[in-house]
Amino acid sequence: MAADAESGVIPLTFDFNYEDKEGTGISGQETANLSVAYPIKMELDAAEIPPFVYASETQELCVKALNLSRTGVYNVRTSLSGTGLFPMEDIFIGNMEAGTERPGTMRIYVGTRTMTEIGTDVGKSDEEKYGEVKGTITLKYEDAKGKTYEIERDFRTEIKKAQILSLTVNEEAETNSWQISVFVIIIVGHEEFLEEAGQIPGIRSVTPVIEIPAKIRAEGYTMEISLQGVDLTELIMTVKESNEVQVGNTPVLILGENSIAMMEDVNGHKISEKKQKGLLDCYQEIDWQYCLVDIDKIESNDELEDWESCLIAGILSSPADGIYLPYEQAENYAEKLSGQTPITRILVTVQGEKIIKK
Repeated sequence: MAADAESGVIPLTFDFNYEDKEGTGISGQETANLSVAYPIKMELDAAEIPPFVYASETQELCVKALNLSRTGVYNVRTSLSGTGLFPMEDIFIGNMEAGTERPGTMRIYVGTRTMTEIGTDVGKSDEEKYGEVKGTITLKYEDAKGKTYEIERDFRTEIKKAQILSLTVNEEAETNSWQISVFVIIIVGHEEFLEEAGQIPGIRSVTPVIEIPAKIRAEGYTMEISLQGVDLTELIMTVKESNEVQVGNTPVLILGENSIAMMEDVNGHKISEKKQKGLLDCYQEIDWQYCLVDIDKIESNDELEDWESCLIAGILSSPADGIYLPYEQAENYAEKLSGQTPITRILVTVQGEKIIKK
């Protein structure tokens, strides 16, 4: 039998010749069926569950089933179970030929540790509701005879209380609204300027900035930009429009009113001023997406764009050219890209009419 024979039933034919006791030649033929089967080898490739998730957010989980065997598998599906985690659907992949892989995406609603189903929470204190939870991702599949197999992967994560970002200016701040924020480039080795600058009269605050290389897109327009990770409360005085959003693992961005001027469509045509205004006017209704840019992968020609949704919390009048996100989120993305959080710029906020005019 050939080494690359397909699995299944193979008919074998036997020819035989012999003589009886009187020397008469006799020939004959018999057929028998041989069942050929190869061992099944499947693997589950699943994205890591974040080390922490926020209650009330929806988390996406990307998985991939790999058939590493020399035979097909059937009814491949993936499910997830875990305390306080509620899949919106299981992933049904279907039948897979030998040597193939199939991806899938699952949406998971994050509840609390004491939530028995979406909308039903018996917990009364934060200590009960939030903290570490365990779960399991399960890949199920069947062979040609209908026998079911399973591969399980356990995980841990921490459910945190939802945080709401609001950029509303309070009345006390409005009474002294002469304020401007500017970015200053830090020269390596002069980080002590962060402390010294805070002592200068008229400077209300000096805060670090983390730059994250990324791309954003909306309604067919795309652009590359460095997202500025800052303390968003330092920009609150120049907010033109805002929208309360929940801060979790989904990036929360604030757009400067001139920040999308370099967007281009698929043909390389620059976005018009009218289209810019349209995107900013309707920013809450538009599906905005982002993609982190790994410089090392670009240089090695190994970059794969991984687009995900992001939230827009508001529009800034100043600084008008940048796109900003919470400093804590920028720290997480910097760690993911390079394993470190380099501070290359600072945000200086100047307070007072006379100081600004100088």
